[in-house]
Amino acid sequence: MKSKVKSQKSKVLLVQQLKLLSTVRSFTFYLLPFSFLMSFAIAQDQPPPPAAPKSFVLPKPVEKTLPNGLRVIVAQTKNVPIVTAQFLIKSGGEADPRNLSGLADFTASLLTKGTKTRSATQIAEEIEFLGGSIGAGAGWDSSNVSVRVTNDKTEKALAVLADVVLNPTFKQDEI
Repeated sequence: MKSKVKSQKSKVLLVQQLKLLSTVRSFTFYLLPFSFLMSFAIAQDQPPPPAAPKSFVLPKPVEKTLPNGLRVIVAQTKNVPIVTAQFLIKSGGEADPRNLSGLADFTASLLTKGTKTRSATQIAEEIEFLGGSIGAGAGWDSSNVSVRVTNDKTEKALAVLADVVLNPTFKQDEI
């Protein structure tokens, strides 16, 4: 019974604090005691019932090989306005020489550090201006460069991705 009374007092205190906070016009961070948060969090006796399961259909990938031998796989999801394009190479850390562990990841990370036509800053700014992200790295069995943007920015983002993949400079000051 004591814990229910304590829990009720905690709820009332929280409501009072929230009312007080709603009148404050400045930016202030409030730290509440951990025990207060815990007593409020465990006040519910039963968790809510689970929601009904939602159906999900994985998009069927479509594969095509271009005349230059590049294999392109597209998996389209129509209700998501985001495009993620990834250039994947089937070689990663397993191909690193024994005395150069991490070489694949290091090399991949340099791809976004400058090309023949763009500096690292220009690459970052162009993708940021598009509201997207770009990244490169390597795992054990693959290396990749990827870009993610909204659908309407795909063409411009793919131009940056192509430049990063085809024209890296591996500048000495980045190594």
